[in-house]
Amino acid sequence: MLLLVLAGCAASLDVVTEWSGGNCSGKLECVAVEYGCGGGHIACTSQPEKWKDLRSTCEIVEGHPQQLGYACGCVDNKCVWYKSE
Repeated sequence: MLLLVLAGCAASLDVVTEWSGGNCSGKLECVAVEYGCGGGHIACTSQPEKWKDLRSTCEIVEGHPQQLGYACGCVDNKCVWYKSE
């Protein structure tokens, strides 16, 4: 868990680094990109071109951060999945 201070307010974030990659300096630089097949393969990244031709198994990934209510964004200059508590 990460404690983040935004505009004087403390926000506690749960961060997942699996299925993510890339550096960032702002939230808008990270995007959720679907790759492979099966509809359950999604990466949070600042480099979507690296994921576009990636192949995967054709199955839904159980417990993927997006299925658990996480959002893709920039935390500590890294694109990650985060969930505020």
